[in-house]
Amino acid sequence: GCSNTPSQSLAPEIETTLIDGSQFKLSELKGNYVVLDFWGSWCGPCIKSIPDIKRIFKSYKNDFLQIISIAFDDINDKEKLNDLIEKNKMEWVHGFININDKNNPVIVDYSVISFPTYILIGPDRKILFRDNGTANFDILEKILKDKLN
Repeated sequence: GCSNTPSQSLAPEIETTLIDGSQFKLSELKGNYVVLDFWGSWCGPCIKSIPDIKRIFKSYKNDFLQIISIAFDDINDKEKLNDLIEKNKMEWVHGFININDKNNPVIVDYSVISFPTYILIGPDRKILFRDNGTANFDILEKILKDKLN
């Protein structure tokens, strides 16, 4: 069959330190839909899309949806990053990857080469959607609506 849907590959495990110093494992979120949001405090389009992510968070936070924002940032910009997170009330999980750590397994495993990159993972760890740039939030929201309503 000629289907143009991406093959449903499984999301690689993520083990990373969160911005508050605690440890996070993707596999611990069993039964949840997960939106991975790769961003940075230096990335204009990422910051512009914060209201979209907040809207998704507010709409679905009680429906088995988790959002994990992973900032790819300079260690010296951690304060700037924390300010952005607080000021914008981004009340979900925040990871941090040193921008100089180009071989970080998360960046490599998820082939993140541009920012922002959004990835939607189903409860069975299948990747349901992935895109970069901010134009396709409506597609992401439609998938969530179909799955969670």
